[in-house]
Amino acid sequence: MPYTQVQAPKPLVGAFASPWPGNVEVRVADRLVASVSRAMTYGRLAAALSAAPISRRLATGCLVEFASNSAPPTTGKVALYGPDGVMDIFSWSDTTWVASHTWRLDGLVRGYHGGAFGPAAPIGCSFVVLDDALVPADFDPSLMGLPIEWAAAPSAVPDVATRVDAGFSGRAALPWSPCHLRARRVQNGIQVSWVRRASGDGDSWALPDVPQPIAAEGYLVSLLNSAGTPLRTTEVQGPTYLYPAAEELADFGSLQTQITVSVCQLGPAGRLGNRLEERISVQHNR
Repeated sequence: MPYTQVQAPKPLVGAFASPWPGNVEVRVADRLVASVSRAMTYGRLAAALSAAPISRRLATGCLVEFASNSAPPTTGKVALYGPDGVMDIFSWSDTTWVASHTWRLDGLVRGYHGGAFGPAAPIGCSFVVLDDALVPADFDPSLMGLPIEWAAAPSAVPDVATRVDAGFSGRAALPWSPCHLRARRVQNGIQVSWVRRASGDGDSWALPDVPQPIAAEGYLVSLLNSAGTPLRTTEVQGPTYLYPAAEELADFGSLQTQITVSVCQLGPAGRLGNRLEERISVQHNR
């Protein structure tokens, strides 16, 4: 699944038809990359979804409409997607039938896409359930980031193909946004710190620290002004950064009680991971 396949992410391929035609073969440039044996479960939001915090069970649920009449799984995960790709991945732990194809999903946990918050999503936003109906494609890594034409056709009728243009960015390989951003006034400046997050088994209580799939741990830290413009950006090798008092005075003209910080972990090949941006109070040692 996208939230666990970190080392070598592959596109997940799904298909839907009613009636289901049997096995569906998916090809890229006439090369067979996946074989789909059952229809995927997908649908759309029946009501808008508000922006929400991540990594916690929410008191509010959401209304969804599934494309088929079949009852959805009692628990699971879905990927919300829009014109620019996956917006969020969230889980649910309870379902309630409302009417026809409409169900209420409760016990939501947002943020499995790795971002710092669960974004708002409009009514009609599409989703797909992440289960074993989706098949990892035998993907050529050299095509990552390029436009790709996918052709899907029933094995029994290979000449009747549906064609879709969709690229693949390998976003699952990018580090998740950090969390627990803190700032404390020290003798020579402001000590900024945060906590690294990791996808997959990163929430295991049996581990002393979250997994670090990237060989070298590094972060890009930016101090922002009130308009959100970076004043200075620094690369650091651990989850802490000292903002010198001299630079603070040069940037703002006085010592600050609050600062706006942006931090993201550096991913494979220097790609920037998901970003955390917050305005935080500067604490003082007692």
